[in-house]
Parts: sequence; structure tokens; C-alpha cells
Amino acid sequence: MELYFRDNFFNAGYTEIMNHEQEQAGHLDLKSAFGSSLDVFDNSGLICSGKFRMLSNRWDVTSADGREWGVLRARFSFFSKKYEYDAGPRGVYDVSAPAFSHEYDITGMGGKVVASFRRICVRQPIRTFGYV
Repeated sequence: MELYFRDNFFNAGYTEIMNHEQEQAGHLDLKSAFGSSLDVFDNSGLICSGKFRMLSNRWDVTSADGREWGVLRARFSFFSKKYEYDAGPRGVYDVSAPAFSHEYDITGMGGKVVASFRRICVRQPIRTFGYV
């Protein structure tokens, strides 16, 4: 399943989640440019939330009813980007990318890639306004 969303200018407010056919599949609520939390919605309502706790170096991910789904932590690495997602009884997943890459792989406990995502840059055409 391919899903797309856009960054907002100040990383605050709503942004649509689109499928590969450019149909809306949900939206993200990037709560504030000064805080670090977000909500993820599908077309039927809230799915989950994420909050970055100050001085804890981790994101807490919870379900719509507030139950903990997991914890995302950055892991120290020299020449790559590495994160660990602890999903409790569902296992621990590694999220990694080479140093200057925008392509991430998520691997399960057996080392098998279970998902991947990438950041793409799409340039919007510049709109010009003419005066008569």
C-alpha cells in the first residue's frame, strides 16, 4: 500500500494522506510548530497519536483510546540513521537508512524487511500572475 503526505510549512496544522490514486485516505494533525505531537486519522476517525516527551529522547505512540502501542527511540550510529520501535509483545523493529539517504527500511526481529518508506521531493509548478 502506498500512502503520501506533504510537509507543512511550519510543521503545524492538517495535511492530507493520499493513496497512489490521489484519493484522500486520511489526514495528519501536526498539533503545533512549537510542540512535538501529532494525530493520525483515517476516513473513519482517529487511529493513533504520537508525542515526544521532553528530555526522554523518545516518541510514545498510543492508540485512539490511549493504550500504548509502542515507543520509538533514536539509536546512536556513525554513518547511518537508526531508530528502534519497541512494540511491546509484538516485537522490536529497527528503522534504518544510510547516512544521506531518504529511503528507510523497517526490519523485524528476524532481520526481514517488513516495510519501507522514503521521502520524496515533488516540486510544485510556480504560479505566475499576469497584469493586463
